[in-house]
Amino acid sequence: MHEHYIYETHTLSDTLLPFIYHPEFVRTGPCPRINWHENIEFLYCTEGEGYVQCGREIFPFRPNDLFVVNADTLHTTGSQNSVTYQCLIVDRSFFIENGISFHNLYFQNTIRDPQVSILFSDIAEAYRNFDPHTFCAAAEIRCKALNFLLFLCRNYTAKQPSASTYTDPAIKEAIVYMRRHINHPITLDLLSTHIGLSKYHLSRQFKLATGKTIIEYMNLTRCTEAKRLMEAGASVSAAALCCGYENLSYFSRTYKRLMGELPSAAAGKK
Repeated sequence: MHEHYIYETHTLSDTLLPFIYHPEFVRTGPCPRINWHENIEFLYCTEGEGYVQCGREIFPFRPNDLFVVNADTLHTTGSQNSVTYQCLIVDRSFFIENGISFHNLYFQNTIRDPQVSILFSDIAEAYRNFDPHTFCAAAEIRCKALNFLLFLCRNYTAKQPSASTYTDPAIKEAIVYMRRHINHPITLDLLSTHIGLSKYHLSRQFKLATGKTIIEYMNLTRCTEAKRLMEAGASVSAAALCCGYENLSYFSRTYKRLMGELPSAAAGKK
C-alpha cells in the first residue's frame, strides 16, 4: 500500500514557529484530492460558501466559521461556486511543549464564535506584521496561537468518536486509487488486489466507512469530476471518456441519477 499518495507531510520552515499558515485559499468546485495528516488543521472562512468533508460527513462552510480538521481524519474542501478561507496547521509538538495533552485531543468541528474569530484574526495579524529581524516576532505569534488553542481547549473540546474505518489506511488508499485512475476501468478484484484485502472484507469496510458501496462511490466521484470538466468547457462525450465512461448512454443515465440533471445541463453552463 502507498500511504504517501494521500498522507500529507508537514515541513516546518522555522523550528521557532511550529505552524504552517496560508493567508488565503480560494476553492472553486470540488477539490480532487483527499488527504489526512497527524496534525490539527484550522480553516477559517472569510468569503463565499462551500463545504468541508471529513470522513463521510459533509459540513457547510460559511464566512466566520472556524472548521477544525482533527488529527488523522480524511478531509477535503469544495464549493459549488467559490469559497475563500485561511488555513493554520499546528504541529503536534507545540501542544506537547506547552503542556496540552495531544493524545485523544479532539475539537468540535464547526465553531462559530465571535471570540474565536478575534483570536484567529490576532494570529493572522501577527503573521502579516511578522518581521524575522525583530527579536520577539516569533514569540508574538506563538503567544497568540497558544491563547487561541487554550480558548478552544476550554470551550470546544468534544468526545472523540469511536474508531471509524474511514481513517483506516486501506479505505484511504482505495479512495485515492479510484481518484488517480478515474479514467480507467476499475473492478472490485483489481481494487482489492491493489489494497491487499479480500474483496468481501474491502467491500464491507468501505460501506461502513463511507455509507456507499465501492461502485456507488466510484460513480459519484467520476460524475462529480465530469461535471467539473463540462462546466470548464468540455463536451459531454469528452468528459465521459475522461472519467472512464465509454458508453455515453450509461454515463447519461448514471449522471442524471446521481447529479439530478442531464450532463447537457452542466455542459450548457460553460
